[in-house]
Amino acid sequence: MDINRIQHRIIGLNSTILSALKLMGANHVKMLLVFDNQQFKGILTMGDIQRAIIRNIPLTDGIESILDSDKQYAQPEDTIQSIRERMLTLRAECMPVVDRSGNLKHVWLWEDFFQEPIISNSRETIHLPVVIMAGGKGTRLKPITNVIPKPMVPIGDKTIIEEIMDRFERIGCNKFYMSVNYKADMIKLYLDQLEHSYSVEFFEESKPLGTIGSVSLLKG
Repeated sequence: MDINRIQHRIIGLNSTILSALKLMGANHVKMLLVFDNQQFKGILTMGDIQRAIIRNIPLTDGIESILDSDKQYAQPEDTIQSIRERMLTLRAECMPVVDRSGNLKHVWLWEDFFQEPIISNSRETIHLPVVIMAGGKGTRLKPITNVIPKPMVPIGDKTIIEEIMDRFERIGCNKFYMSVNYKADMIKLYLDQLEHSYSVEFFEESKPLGTIGSVSLLKG
């Protein structure tokens, strides 16, 4: 196994949660390989750290205390195709290949199988509806939002709302429910004239319902 290709992902078992966060940030990864000297002990993900923070575990604690022993690993007898499919399903940055004695035999990286970044996905694998909250007044963007609503504020050649919807469309989502209120007619008119393959269903608050309050209008 070429250790150099995973060197930036290796962290010692006695390291702190904070040092793991710093290593992830420095290398732009969300998954680390944990070793105790030369022995592979498991993988640590950003999700593990987030759950630790929710449980009020101090960042100065060791990562051993939050290491999840139920992580899924590949085995040497697994086919490359099955490993690829598992990584795609789990959206895993890397997949360790571990034998029955717990020895690390190989590590497959996302880029070994996929050319697109991990945030991407195929249209065949995701068909979830998306709810977008677009009814606010955008007070922090005044005076721009005195004229146009926040979702219509341009970012480069597109508006904020187009950028959001286009990113969802790229991973296969094409059904949107949009909560509107402030300058709703302008948003509807603009989206109606766009050429796109997704559908948008608007729902509007008759009165302000507070942050995410309009989602209650979707019940049922």
